Amino acid sequence: MEEGRAPDAEVLLRKALHEFRAAGSLDEEGLALSVLIEALVVQGRLADARGTLERADEISRKTENVHARLRMGIAGARLNAALGKAATATKKLEALLSLAEAAGFYGEQLDARLALGGIAMKSGEASAGRARLEALEAEADARGYGLIARKASAALRATVTPLAGELDSVRGPSAILDSSVARRASPGLYAGRPG
Repeated sequence: MEEGRAPDAEVLLRKALHEFRAAGSLDEEGLALSVLIEALVVQGRLADARGTLERADEISRKTENVHARLRMGIAGARLNAALGKAATATKKLEALLSLAEAAGFYGEQLDARLALGGIAMKSGEASAGRARLEALEAEADARGYGLIARKASAALRATVTPLAGELDSVRGPSAILDSSVARRASPGLYAGRPG
């Protein structure tokens, strides 16, 4: 999915899900559902993701596998955030982060923190979100979690800057950040006179 191939991932996941269901492998089904939910969210198919989450929630209540419960919970929280339920998603992610810490699942801790940072950035808490994502990026990179570090970096680049107001679909988010920083550093240049 990180390569922009969520539809391809969906096809493979649906095949795997069929096999996991046939074998009665609830934990593997739950893990596959968590990835499928995220693939559907990436594609903007929130109604489909919601239906998939219902099955994931059912499995989460049945399984004792903490890793599977964490993965399904994080995917569900991301869906809730995409549906505009930031407070619900944040509360769920904070509980999942505590569970991941207690159970020693470091990768899931990082992923929950990534989701929390992204939600904060989009929910009017840009300073807190930026601080969370910057710290996460540095920590993940230092500990060898390159994918999480790259995702944190991308989340930082994709956010709205206060001076820009919104993302520029032609130039992209990094161009907006660069231009807004330049405007703050040399306001006179942008007013038609030397800075």
